[in-house]
Amino acid sequence: MMKDNNLESTFKKQADKLNAEVRPKLWDKLEKRMDDHYASTSPASPTQIVQMEWMRYAAAFALLIVGGFLLSKVGSTNKTKSSRMANNFVIEEVNQVGEADQTYKEMVDFSHKYYNTLINPGAKRKTPL
Repeated sequence: MMKDNNLESTFKKQADKLNAEVRPKLWDKLEKRMDDHYASTSPASPTQIVQMEWMRYAAAFALLIVGGFLLSKVGSTNKTKSSRMANNFVIEEVNQVGEADQTYKEMVDFSHKYYNTLINPGAKRKTPL
């Protein structure tokens, strides 16, 4: 610990001895560059800030108007498409059952009756097929 303090004090003494002199011309040049930079990046005036705020509100309002208009167009387009599709459907009553329809009905009845056996073939059956 004593060595640490000794080391620190050695660095402090050496740093105190270092004193870099800056030429006055360079210092003036640096100050001028800093002044020019701060002059070009001056803060906005209160009127500019108010104008920027109103521009934000105006842009948001314009987006809301355009979005509402587009949504209304999409909604009306969907309504007209669905009404056209509804007009294209024709409901027809069938008096006679064809052979294919009867076969399909038998298949559906079979699958309803033997549903558990069909989904789990290895299970024990209550009734034989």
